[in-house]
Amino acid sequence: MKKSLILLVAGVSLAGGCGGGQSGDGKMRVGVLDTTRILAEMPKYKDLQSNLAREQREFQTKIQSQLPQPGADISDEKKKQLEQEVNKKRSEFQTRVNQTLQAAIKDIKDLTTQVAEEKHLDLVVVSTPFNPSVHYNGGQDVTIDVLLKLKRI
Repeated sequence: MKKSLILLVAGVSLAGGCGGGQSGDGKMRVGVLDTTRILAEMPKYKDLQSNLAREQREFQTKIQSQLPQPGADISDEKKKQLEQEVNKKRSEFQTRVNQTLQAAIKDIKDLTTQVAEEKHLDLVVVSTPFNPSVHYNGGQDVTIDVLLKLKRI
């Protein structure tokens, strides 16, 4: 029940301000958004994933080239330096991921609001990898509409 409430609150916040009101037949118009699919097809996010993978491979190669041959000793100073370098790079990667995800969330929210207004939806239920949505009979999947708008920005 708590998950459903969270999803409904998230949906209301995403669809907030849509101009619908209930349809003429008194039924609430509900849309469903699949964020897993959105992220999988989002150009910014896909680019980030491929760039990070490439950069991680390059960084691993660089670190491995600095390591001594197997069986050789490594000084505590050198070990500390490598650990600091690895931690710094990990932090940089995480910062970039967080920034990209925050931008993606804003884009998805803005575009979902536009779609909800255009389709006169009263509520958009957001399905995330962490909290799958409750699927309503007759709920309109707006994922493709958001994807199409996303490809235009």
